[in-house]
Amino acid sequence: MIVSLISPRASARRTVRGQHASESLKFIEVYMSTPLEICEGRDPKSLYARARAGHELHLTGMGDPYEAPEHPDISVSTETLLPDEIARQILSTWLNS
Repeated sequence: MIVSLISPRASARRTVRGQHASESLKFIEVYMSTPLEICEGRDPKSLYARARAGHELHLTGMGDPYEAPEHPDISVSTETLLPDEIARQILSTWLNS
């Protein structure tokens, strides 16, 4: 199962990793490194524009902090890789973990 979550807190990611380990379930942490400017450019709901206009939206990276993973199982850049390349890297990491 693949679950895509915005997980801005390191403590929450540690908790989930620990829960998986206690149940002998495979878990890999994927860090999708995407600059704020790219996120804003991909924003179909204009949430970032609304946040910049002063609306309090609690967006990760804009007012709400993001704690980047210190030791993710895989780190990929959405600036330099195409979605199918990212998917192949994640699948390879999953199969080899």
